[in-house]
Amino acid sequence: MFFQGTDGSLEITRGEYVFTPLKGDAQVVKAEGNLEVAHAANFIDAVKSGKRPSADLQTGIEACNPVHLAKAAYWKKRRMVFDPTGSKILEA
Repeated sequence: MFFQGTDGSLEITRGEYVFTPLKGDAQVVKAEGNLEVAHAANFIDAVKSGKRPSADLQTGIEACNPVHLAKAAYWKKRRMVFDPTGSKILEA
């Protein structure tokens, strides 16, 4: 996934992420181990212990919301926003 911002760019892969500012050196953060295995293990541990997983349901929903908003804007061919509760997409 690649993000371009006003102060630099961020490229995220399963193995690392690289932040490249407009000024200065790139910052690289490498993943340790297999992230898919770590994610599954965290989920199993949470089920066993009753503790909250590192990526719970609400985190997943919030991660998907920008995609839903972009898709709605694409299909409607106009700017879209979330309602004040953040649960419904509305035309701007």
